[in-house]
Amino acid sequence: MLEGRIDALTPKGTGLLFDKERPVYISDGLPNEHVNYDITHHAKTYSRARVTKIITPNPDRVLPICPLSGRCGGCQLQHYHYPAQLAWKQALLAKAMSGFNTPLLPPISGPPFHWRNKLQLDVTGAIIGLSERESAAYVDIPHCFLVSETTNSVLTHLRALLKKDPLQGLSRIVIREHGGQHMLVFYAPTIVKKTHLEMQAIPQVASIYVMQSGSPPTAHCLYGQTYLWQSIGDIAFPIGPDGFFQGNAACLNTFVSAVADACHLSPKETLWDLHAGSGLLGLSLAKKAKNVVLSESYPDSRAMGEMVISKFMISNAYYRAISAEESILQLPDTGHHTVLLDPPRKGCTPELLAQICAKKPNRVVYVSCNLPPFVSAAKQLCAAGYLLSHVQLVDMFPHTIHAETIAVFVKERPDLLSSGNVSFYP
Repeated sequence: MLEGRIDALTPKGTGLLFDKERPVYISDGLPNEHVNYDITHHAKTYSRARVTKIITPNPDRVLPICPLSGRCGGCQLQHYHYPAQLAWKQALLAKAMSGFNTPLLPPISGPPFHWRNKLQLDVTGAIIGLSERESAAYVDIPHCFLVSETTNSVLTHLRALLKKDPLQGLSRIVIREHGGQHMLVFYAPTIVKKTHLEMQAIPQVASIYVMQSGSPPTAHCLYGQTYLWQSIGDIAFPIGPDGFFQGNAACLNTFVSAVADACHLSPKETLWDLHAGSGLLGLSLAKKAKNVVLSESYPDSRAMGEMVISKFMISNAYYRAISAEESILQLPDTGHHTVLLDPPRKGCTPELLAQICAKKPNRVVYVSCNLPPFVSAAKQLCAAGYLLSHVQLVDMFPHTIHAETIAVFVKERPDLLSSGNVSFYP
């Protein structure tokens, strides 16, 4: 058994201490804690460990509300008081932005529990749950504190039905909640009629799908509505069995409002939503702009967005079935243009950023869920003459290590970017 003092919390949510200058990453450790620990893994340049005893706890250490905290891989920070989590995420953002002359706005957050609108659980044998942290094993999950109590009630009914009548070949269950209704999605060859009739009787279940294996998987609606609908302001978005949608129902309107403030659109402005998906951001902002051009190469997402355009008669928005890299080439050299970037976790491609720098739209708003590629993009945009006006953190993922960042770049010559490098722990 070893003993030491934890120096910091890394971006991956592990405690960090040094044993004779060798970094040791400690699961569930918090800054300034004096702990006993055991090594669980030795690598060439670092070690991993687990806490065996907390000698002096961090003042913000709390007892997790979930009994599976520390085992379940779904969230990493329930042992950290939520205001301290938010301050830690803001501090990570401040460190990442330390090489830029730009203000950080106060962070935005919502309820720390019962915020998630999608529960996805794997099925292996009798276990319905998620993989254990740092393990190939699975942990059974009868209740999740990140989703609503109505979703947990649906899960309880489902577990009882599946215990009585297991589904052959079932590998995954997805429960979506939107507008007070639930969609059940089963990754299985089929569901016998008796079973899905019983599932229809579960309160708030409006739709049942079976997702059959293939590339891509094939969705079959067995019961109810083809889509659920999620309201944002005065429009709503259809939610299908396998489409992507922002996962924080409680903070969704606040998030969209923050992006709208960042875009600062006027009736003269054309908004170029280059990673449009089903149009959550671009279509929500359409009434503030002259026109909205939405780029989306994935047909299913594009079809969802076009359904919104038709249903809510949004006359100034249209889709292009092309990539972000192809779309930016069509941006005119004159006029008022704002580019909205909301790329996947890996960030924008260098080709897209180079074209933005060449086209020089008036404003670029970058929504990111991953700091390292965002910082790289910010350096490229600033080097091309953009001013990083401000950055704001939106904590869409309480009790996890993730957050969204909204950054605004305007077409002005900035102060020189400092040469300090931004470092991230492995």
